[in-house]
Amino acid sequence: MPWISFLILALSLAGLWLGTNLSVNNAVKVARHFGLSEFFIGLTIISIGTDLPEMVVSVTGALHRLRGEETSGLIIGNAIGSCLGQMGLALGIAGLFYRLTVDRKDGIRDGVMLGISAFVLMVLASDGMISRVEGMLLVVIFLVYLSVLLSQEKAKNGRVEKISSRQIIWVGFQLMAGLAIVIFSSEWTIKSALSIAIHYDIRQSIIGIFIVGLGTSLPEIAVAVGGIFKGSAGISGGTVIGSTIFDILVPIGVSSGIASLSFDIRIADFDIPYFLIIALLVFSFFITRKGISKLESAIILSLYFFYAWIKLVP
Repeated sequence: MPWISFLILALSLAGLWLGTNLSVNNAVKVARHFGLSEFFIGLTIISIGTDLPEMVVSVTGALHRLRGEETSGLIIGNAIGSCLGQMGLALGIAGLFYRLTVDRKDGIRDGVMLGISAFVLMVLASDGMISRVEGMLLVVIFLVYLSVLLSQEKAKNGRVEKISSRQIIWVGFQLMAGLAIVIFSSEWTIKSALSIAIHYDIRQSIIGIFIVGLGTSLPEIAVAVGGIFKGSAGISGGTVIGSTIFDILVPIGVSSGIASLSFDIRIADFDIPYFLIIALLVFSFFITRKGISKLESAIILSLYFFYAWIKLVP
């Protein structure tokens, strides 16, 4: 029955959120133990941590594809939907509560990286397929970016919060428990989403963008808004930017490395360019206007809801 699939999907997304929170919160404790800076924590550790749902859902989908099930639309829709949800929805909502800023040098670096990543994906997808070799190329690009971030990080800029040996064991246990919950929930997310798409004859990419993609973006939205209320706006901006770059490159890259993915040309021709427009606007606000104010946040949100209207209204 369709309502059972919706119920399972809702419970699975809740599981992804719970598991991610456990993983991220404990990863932050480890990072602060080594004195890493707040923006760096957001840009790397928390962003990758909050992307666990997208990552595991994509890998699970790729394994289903190896078994003969067509899941390309869900995998790609999940990644693109997460990017749009984070850049359009998470930053837009967070900016309504607090003026978000980034260092101009960091903004230029990350904006260029985001633009290059989206452009490379758009070019690779232009033939309607992401091969295993192309997928590995996407992963290599992200690893190069990550190595640049690590080389630029200076531990003395961060807040050191030492953890005792006993606490580290407990933190490690919670981290592993969070990962286990994410992996289990991702399997049922894929199964229920496929069931809904088949029952209602809806394109997998639409399910991926607006149900799975937005659902797996809840951790980023929660972290972005929560970081502001906890006085850690650097974590908010860094998390969304790092998470978006990760989503463009790694879930699709790793998944296509497992099993080549067919790519809906409509996504390459419309969805990715539309995302690029929002991303360029966001970084122009960061660089030229020194931050995102409430007015600019409203503009970003309007662009996201206009996109949703175009995609969902017949």
